[in-house]
Amino acid sequence: MNTIAQNCFDAGFESGTTQGYTTYIGNIDEQGNVVITTEFISPDRHRVMHKNEGFDPIAMTYCQVNKNLPIVPPGGGQYSMRLGNSNVGAEAERIVLSFTVTPNNSFFLLRYALLLDDPDHKPFEQPRFEMRIKDQNGNTFPCGEYFVKAARNIPGFENCGQWRVRPWTTAGFELQSYIGQVINIEILTTDCSLGGHAGYAYLDATCKPLEIKIDGYCKDSTTAKLIVTQGFDRYLWNTGDTTSTIVVQNPKPGTIYSVTVTSSTGCSLTLKDTIPEFEELAIPKFNKMNDTLVCPGTKLWVHPTGIHLNDIYWVEGGYSADSFLIHAKDSITLHFVSSDNFGCNRDILVFNLFVPSDAIMVSPDQVICPGDSVTLSIGVPDALTNLNWTPGNLKSKSIKVSPNVSTQYHVIVNTGKNCDVEKLVNVTVKLAPPVQLNMNLDTTICEGQSININVQGEGIGTIFWPGLNRIGPSLTIQPKVSKSYPIEIVNLSECDTFLYNYNALVHKIPYVNFGSDFCGSQDQLLIVPNIESWNYTWNNFTTDTFLEVRKSGLYTIVISNECGVASDSIFIEYPYEKQLVFFPNIFSPSSSNAVNQYFKPFFYSEFEYFEDYLFEIYDRWGNRVYRSKSPYDKGWDGIGYSNGTYVWRLVFYSKWCKIKRQFQGDVYLY
Repeated sequence: MNTIAQNCFDAGFESGTTQGYTTYIGNIDEQGNVVITTEFISPDRHRVMHKNEGFDPIAMTYCQVNKNLPIVPPGGGQYSMRLGNSNVGAEAERIVLSFTVTPNNSFFLLRYALLLDDPDHKPFEQPRFEMRIKDQNGNTFPCGEYFVKAARNIPGFENCGQWRVRPWTTAGFELQSYIGQVINIEILTTDCSLGGHAGYAYLDATCKPLEIKIDGYCKDSTTAKLIVTQGFDRYLWNTGDTTSTIVVQNPKPGTIYSVTVTSSTGCSLTLKDTIPEFEELAIPKFNKMNDTLVCPGTKLWVHPTGIHLNDIYWVEGGYSADSFLIHAKDSITLHFVSSDNFGCNRDILVFNLFVPSDAIMVSPDQVICPGDSVTLSIGVPDALTNLNWTPGNLKSKSIKVSPNVSTQYHVIVNTGKNCDVEKLVNVTVKLAPPVQLNMNLDTTICEGQSININVQGEGIGTIFWPGLNRIGPSLTIQPKVSKSYPIEIVNLSECDTFLYNYNALVHKIPYVNFGSDFCGSQDQLLIVPNIESWNYTWNNFTTDTFLEVRKSGLYTIVISNECGVASDSIFIEYPYEKQLVFFPNIFSPSSSNAVNQYFKPFFYSEFEYFEDYLFEIYDRWGNRVYRSKSPYDKGWDGIGYSNGTYVWRLVFYSKWCKIKRQFQGDVYLY
């Protein structure tokens, strides 16, 4: 198999270039005349496209049936050419392929897809596509031309909005009778002549002979496939089938099958093949290919070799040939398959193209805190030892760095292939402002109340509450006593931790309880709790937390703070207290002195703490002139009685000590 012949001098663009063609640009005038005189390669109007570029955008936007129109034909190579583009401007483009016909390239197979914008102008103004095959004398081959202009409902086209789209189509040309001659294949695309609508085509070609391929005709097989190249306008088998592939049931040796294929140019070719006697075919066997290290972007031809090889299919590329142009952008594992003539036995060749940049691994980007260090390393094959890190001009595979600011480190490895590999590692130093709180860290509450804490400020990252097993800026607490709550705040860089204390001062609600009134036998000391936030006021206006009691009486305290007020009173009685009661020895109700208007006992203690009270007054003859059972009475006013001496008697019991007290004496009334 001859590589140059198979590629028709790069008619299929598998070099990734237009090197097999002569390219021209020109225009179409308003009368529809195409004027092309300039030999020029336009990167956009003669664009070689790779299959990875996917589908045509116009078809994807407007078509239904041909929505996914690939830019490289199915079963083709890696590349095709887009002749023209979707831009407008009355542009015209032409390419010409010229080669000498030999027995090895005596069949030419052209594949094309067309997209014509239909403005519904006059026919001579419409976008168009033209293809001609001419001999060396300029004569057009019989059935060697195909012309089409944009129009409605063109056979073989889909109406996609205003666009007319023809999917990949195949035209085959038998060149056997032209061996030794130079032939020219001319292809033309134009916009509309008024300059407002576009026309363009995708092209691919090969000189591979057209034949019926028998597949799956193996020992004990009950079926076999007969396959012809796809893309012809019509197929007609002697079985009556009209597809490019038929399945034969129980194939019999000696049976002849034929198919007539018709191109878009109207040319028809008839192919014949005979089911052969079954024989064990030689098993294809590839020669081993060693893994290869290449520079990034290298284009190289791969020529798998071996014995009993037929068609060689490149799995990743998706097409068959005997040599393949590989564009090594990245490391890739290549798989090639070759089967015997009937597809019963096959061999697979696997080898790798290593791009050094893929074979060399470097530490991932790092993030550190100020003052920290980090180790950067690079993994390279043992044979590659010539390397250099910058900044630092370090030669080791592993380096330790501690930058003060974010730094990009470069390491260059010399591969010995005139393609040094550069790897980058970014070391980011996390810088962040310190934490600054905008809040009061001291709060006073009354016992039983809650505090809703919301940490606020600048530079705050994660907030931890040690001891509470809580994370976050908000916290609700209900302390029973005054307490400090530690806060750990990590700044935004997560490098520094700042410690604070939130102080909750709990004020107790005032309370006091003296208990029951009682009879005292000695001096007493009244004591209340000494709480810092409390204010104390006794009924004698002292403000201590204690009071010394030395005589009978009612003792009261009021305790207050911002949380509330509490008070209590207690009566303490001393049974043998001196000067318990006082009696005047003279009074004159008629005097102007209002103080002496009544005669009664005057007590040093509260009246309500006496029981069984009885106060009586008698004249000198023993007649009772006044009697009272309540210390609250006004007393004797003496009205109507003669001046003189009167005798009185007082009897009562102390309420708490239960001691009877008696007093007697006289008083002079005048």
